[in-house]
Amino acid sequence: MKEHPVGICSVCGNYSYNPDHVGASCHAHHQGKACNGVMQDARAEDAWELCPACRSRGLEHEVDCPQCAGAGWLYSP
Repeated sequence: MKEHPVGICSVCGNYSYNPDHVGASCHAHHQGKACNGVMQDARAEDAWELCPACRSRGLEHEVDCPQCAGAGWLYSP
């Protein structure tokens, strides 16, 4: 089972597994443009649920799971 992410972008929902990213700018790009969101703290255990489609593997049929985008977890604050 994968560890759950520790940060989530305030704008695009991008996940981060690095605690140093919490409070920093999101580094995601969408349609060639940089996201202007900030990584919010999402370390609370009860903010995450295992993805039911891939059971926290992050893969479904050997590609990134479409439900959780490969994270293995779904954010549900």
